[in-house]
Amino acid sequence: MSQLIDYMNEIGLNSIDKIKDYFSTSPLEEILALNAYASSLVINDWSLPEYSPYTFMPSSDVSGFGGCAEINCKIRRANKFNKYSALYGDNVFLITDTFSNPHIGFVSEPSEDYYRQLWINDYSLIFIYSNLIQSGIAKIIPHSLSICPDCFSKHIFNLKELDDLNPVIEKYAHKSILSIDDYFDTEDLAFLTLKNLPELFPEHTGCFSIQDFKSTKLYKNSQFGNKEGYGFKDRYDFIKEYITEEYKTYKLETFVSSVYHSKYITTKSSDKEIIDITSGNTIGYTPSPVFEMPFLANVDTNTILSLRNHEHSAFLDYRIAIDKASKEYLKSHSEIEAQEIYDDIIYPAFTNLDKMFKKVNNMKAVKRFGGLVVIPSTIALGVINSSIPNDITTIVETLAGSEALLGMIDKALERKTNLKSNFENQDFYFLWKLNKQAKK
Repeated sequence: MSQLIDYMNEIGLNSIDKIKDYFSTSPLEEILALNAYASSLVINDWSLPEYSPYTFMPSSDVSGFGGCAEINCKIRRANKFNKYSALYGDNVFLITDTFSNPHIGFVSEPSEDYYRQLWINDYSLIFIYSNLIQSGIAKIIPHSLSICPDCFSKHIFNLKELDDLNPVIEKYAHKSILSIDDYFDTEDLAFLTLKNLPELFPEHTGCFSIQDFKSTKLYKNSQFGNKEGYGFKDRYDFIKEYITEEYKTYKLETFVSSVYHSKYITTKSSDKEIIDITSGNTIGYTPSPVFEMPFLANVDTNTILSLRNHEHSAFLDYRIAIDKASKEYLKSHSEIEAQEIYDDIIYPAFTNLDKMFKKVNNMKAVKRFGGLVVIPSTIALGVINSSIPNDITTIVETLAGSEALLGMIDKALERKTNLKSNFENQDFYFLWKLNKQAKK
């Protein structure tokens, strides 16, 4: 059970429409008091679970709490990861600005409207994750056990690592199309799209609004009457600035993921490139292990949790098989060995899981949806090295981090430097890809 979710239900924040209405119209002082009380409930709800190979830390893009600012896009991403977590997660850690950022308290800048939209976004997504939170699978990291993203990025920014990403930036700049959709000269405001980059924007075309001299410069650099007239340098500079922000976000999120001994989940292949380069991984040395993890598209989270409980052994056997195969993959050095591992370990368990999905179509809970719609989903396992900076405890102390957070960091450092380091002590990421084709 969750005190936060119980409280939201009690005061009527139990639908996205009601959440939008409340945070759009209620007096600011009332909202700030509500947030303060809700923050205390997040702390009351908190407990650190035991280690599981299926402890996940989603990127903010995946969870919906970051990435594209459009609310419906956030909701779509949260709904997908909510179902994925209900299927396969034992523990899922969520970072929200409202409850996880120790420095998010209301200030006059950027604007009251900005904060109201932030609260609408965060509470709407918490509502989407409410069943997972109530079940104890999803946990919001409280501000006392997290760190301010802006403060963190100032201390860990590494120009050498960023320079190492130049080949990636150049590759994206060559293939991208930067377009201007609207420009308002009286406000120096431009609306732009960045196309042909699914590595950075797997959900939809990248959309941006910029307001300062940069928008004027970009507009003047475009050819008159040709909205796609930007040269390579304009595209390179724009993408470099975006990748720089992605790099800062990646450093924070993988740091938190490592501290909480979880697998980092991303859907962006650009994240994989950033991780592999900044982690010093040897690309191509071992074939990247790719596993099928079927996704149920047309049922709600409660039904998935019920199904998982009812068919516990099928899910457990499949997850055990993936965990075992992951260990074997990291020992292998060839595609032949990788295929043998899949044939011997993964495929039998996958067949049993597929049989289970077909069998449960007769369950009452599933019949009302017209049967399960199963979408193929894959995960590629990767290794994250050095996600915790060497001087991180000094950095956190400088930022006035809590003693509890420092204790968790010390444990993470001990785990990573243990001479008996093994598979469980390593930090990993999953590159998750949800295919579009479905089968019943």
